[in-house]
Amino acid sequence: MFKYITALLPLLFAACTTPSAPQSEDENGANTMAIAANATALQSIDGDFDGDGTKERATLYHVPEEQSSESDSVSTKSEDERYIVAFDNNEIPHLVSKQRLSHMTLIGDINGDGRDEYGAFSRKNNSSWGSYSAYCNRGEEWQKIASTTLNIDLLERIDSDIDISRLITADTTQSGYIQVQRIVIIDGAKAQISTEKIELN
Repeated sequence: MFKYITALLPLLFAACTTPSAPQSEDENGANTMAIAANATALQSIDGDFDGDGTKERATLYHVPEEQSSESDSVSTKSEDERYIVAFDNNEIPHLVSKQRLSHMTLIGDINGDGRDEYGAFSRKNNSSWGSYSAYCNRGEEWQKIASTTLNIDLLERIDSDIDISRLITADTTQSGYIQVQRIVIIDGAKAQISTEKIELN
């Protein structure tokens, strides 16, 4: 009985440990990062992000700016506002960004590596203009493989039927290429689309 209890102690300790904030502040983070306790989940999507044939859940979190100080004699510790895309499979690396991320979408496997890519809209400050980018799992980090500029607010205002998740797709006519749609909004009332073919690295 005593051996059974001592075997469970490490598991009980791990379950009671308070999650800590991510250690990295660049765009890519290690898969060992825990989500901060003050993080808010914004959106989740499901896809096969590691190519193992089963679906994983990707969740976009917002971590607000945090400042703390124990006393006037102790230096103040602060954490910048950041956005994190984390996965329920700890083998998949997180993505950490200081840019505002939203409108996360499942793109699918557009580069033929057997793993699904996802897209996210990013913008600075309170501007409605930003970039919709496709992210690819390179094993140890997520990398942007293509981006297109657009205005989410204008698209919603003109009641456009443009599917954001289809702005970056595989090129079915030529292997090793993807198609990226560029959107121009004319007079704030009409969306004009052009398509560009991009070779994958």
